[in-house]
Amino acid sequence: MQNDVCVQHTNVPRYPAFAFKSAGLVENSEEKSPDEERELCLKLIEDIDRRQSYIRSSLHWYTFNTPVPSVLQGYRRPMCGLVALSMAGHMLEKCRSSVPQYTNNDILQAAIKLGFTKQGEMFSVYDMAVLARNLYSCEVTIYDTEMKHNAHTILTNLICGHPLIVPYDNDRNFEPCLQRGHRAHWAIITGAVIGNKKKIFDDNHLQFHKKLPNLVKIIDSQWFQENLADELALQDGENINTSLIYLYGKQGKSARYRLWSLNSLSTSNSNLKEYDPKRDWNWLHCPYNLEDTLCNKYMVLHF
Repeated sequence: MQNDVCVQHTNVPRYPAFAFKSAGLVENSEEKSPDEERELCLKLIEDIDRRQSYIRSSLHWYTFNTPVPSVLQGYRRPMCGLVALSMAGHMLEKCRSSVPQYTNNDILQAAIKLGFTKQGEMFSVYDMAVLARNLYSCEVTIYDTEMKHNAHTILTNLICGHPLIVPYDNDRNFEPCLQRGHRAHWAIITGAVIGNKKKIFDDNHLQFHKKLPNLVKIIDSQWFQENLADELALQDGENINTSLIYLYGKQGKSARYRLWSLNSLSTSNSNLKEYDPKRDWNWLHCPYNLEDTLCNKYMVLHF
């Protein structure tokens, strides 16, 4: 796909400010990420210990994340995909400082100009990819396979600091669910937690939790990528144990990080197959078969 529309940040028309009440960039949200990550990891370990006490002493948990500020979509427009792109832009900026940043209104107007949306809704990963290229002059790789069968590639991209944008059905608590696409939503994935039986000792590149020695934060992603990514991700021969992979995600209805299992997000992404019959589709842009544009589709932004 070619970048046939050039978006100029200063010339993008805007909606009135009141149209996006409670929407936009959340101040200090990125600074809160380390505490949120720690809380999520502790809850994960406690939950698994409670359900599967027999593996309590055998697993070590390795966590890494590229935190981004939260961007909320507000309540008046279905802009979950557009704010996911906005957060992805902040993640790309960590790789290249010249990456421009946009308001919700900027991205909405760019999507309208391209003919991809009416109110902010996005029902095609291919449209999202064209929009991302136009906004950030980046490369976009679209994957068309179940996430749980592509775990190694997903982890490698996240370790490199590449934002992963995923459509899924979201439950009322924003967790992945299975509604056949009736509650289709978008999220950005920025990091992961990997459970592994292997214990790695390296104080120069790893940070061990004071109270939980089996919780390890990877503080040097380049070192991890070069030395241990394959070793941690691969278990039982050549099969990746996806049941022990969890993903840090943000989405436009909450300012806090969430931690979702790769398997549950994969299953939710794979069930996006039909429209919600209760919605009024006259005011939305969706001339697509969701099985062709959302189901088993997700994308990575990179340079």
